[in-house]
Amino acid sequence: MVYYLGDSTARESLVSEASWNRQLRQRGAHGVRAFLLAGHGQTFAMDARIMRALPSSRGLALIGVSLSRFIGPPVRGSGAHPAAFPPGKPPRLSPWRQHLYDARTIMTPAQKQGRVVHWRRSRTPAFFRYRKANLRALGKLIADCRARGLRPVLVELPLDLAAVRHRLDRPRASLRAGCRAVAARYGVRLLAFQLAPDLPGSDFFDISHMVRAGAMRWQAGLSRWVIRLLPR
Repeated sequence: MVYYLGDSTARESLVSEASWNRQLRQRGAHGVRAFLLAGHGQTFAMDARIMRALPSSRGLALIGVSLSRFIGPPVRGSGAHPAAFPPGKPPRLSPWRQHLYDARTIMTPAQKQGRVVHWRRSRTPAFFRYRKANLRALGKLIADCRARGLRPVLVELPLDLAAVRHRLDRPRASLRAGCRAVAARYGVRLLAFQLAPDLPGSDFFDISHMVRAGAMRWQAGLSRWVIRLLPR
């Protein structure tokens, strides 16, 4: 089994589960099933709830890490609580639409710069406020993944580096330092780089959410690493 956990940045970074599974089979990963378990505003505590509900298996748990995953507390909102259904009745599942940006016009460079400025002013204080709590939650999630028999791997999620440049260097450096410390403590791999290098700005709707062209490149990069990381 291969599980890809994250927020909407991860959700938009794959073309689809079906095409991802086909790609993995074409690259020799026979007998593998891959699932995208990512949603808007999904936190590490919400990842952990999903993980604890899964059966034990062998494989990988790809845990997406990004600035967007650190700007709030690990538990927030109704999504952090498991759904309950009456016994004997089939559950009613919420509709899930993976791609929200493909049909929209990509932000202009000026609009993206506005997003960067907004992030620096409004999001950076929240990032540093919740950083330690989220790093602790990340450590607990790693333990939950291992309890299910999976190998956890931390994966840095996509970012439009052409738009961001060096304007978010301080929180990005803090994010990487914290994730490296967690990875060292728990003995897990951290892929602290963009899995699809040299992505053009046209692959991003804003500064982190991809459109289809970017998802095709990112999915291919993710597949290459899955093949390398799967037990032989």
